[in-house]
Amino acid sequence: MDLGFLLYVLASCVLLAGGTFRYVRSGAMITAGIYFIGLFVIVLFYGLKWYTNGKSNSKPQAGPWPPVLNTCPDFLSLYKMNGTDVCIDTVGIAGSGGISQWTDAVQTDTKFQFNLHLNQKGADRVKSLCGECATKKVSWEGVWDGSACLNGQEPPRPSS
Repeated sequence: MDLGFLLYVLASCVLLAGGTFRYVRSGAMITAGIYFIGLFVIVLFYGLKWYTNGKSNSKPQAGPWPPVLNTCPDFLSLYKMNGTDVCIDTVGIAGSGGISQWTDAVQTDTKFQFNLHLNQKGADRVKSLCGECATKKVSWEGVWDGSACLNGQEPPRPSS
């Protein structure tokens, strides 16, 4: 059982019994009845609301992380530049000396582009992408964590 649920039941019993006993002892029997019924309804309502959500209390099954690899590194956007798919930084997330923030369509220099190495496949492409991430100072969940290549699966290629 859930520890939170057990604590809720214990606290509810203490409040119900304690408050009712206090009113009975002072001779206010009607007040004790109203208190007991009112608090019982409130405790029941919130108990059902908080502890019966239709889900099991078992932990979710662990799977590979990340569940899906992005086409571009974190926070970069896919863009077709000069007929080639590249990733660009539209928000300025890279550190100094990394990929430059792209703000205008006339900025076609390689300092504004993240090369996806679409001419390579498999482990060679992953290795090249890791090097590109290190050079451009960006992270890529499942590929490059900012300091080491994760040697994971090959990221998807852009769909045409």
